[in-house]
Amino acid sequence: MNGRKREIKDFLPTWELLAMVAEEAAELAQAALKLRRTLDDLNPTRITFDEALANFNEEWADVLLSVRQLNLIDENLVLNIMQQKKERWLNHLIENEEEGKKNGNA
Repeated sequence: MNGRKREIKDFLPTWELLAMVAEEAAELAQAALKLRRTLDDLNPTRITFDEALANFNEEWADVLLSVRQLNLIDENLVLNIMQQKKERWLNHLIENEEEGKKNGNA
């Protein structure tokens, strides 16, 4: 093997890796929706919560693997963006809760 560690990206062009990211992201979305269905009986599914959770974790691993093969991600930048989005999301939830209390919905 020439002493060099080979990677998936050594075999596939960037455009194909992007297609894999999209495919795996779609599968993750489906797994999330299936997992959600296990949380109540509104729209039951034949799989259990544990099965759905295992599938969700597998699809998340597939997304991470395919994204990391692109070698385009700045992990520090992504972490900073995540923190900013988390703060914005939390602020929105707090504002929504406070608005609900003002309107007597709490």
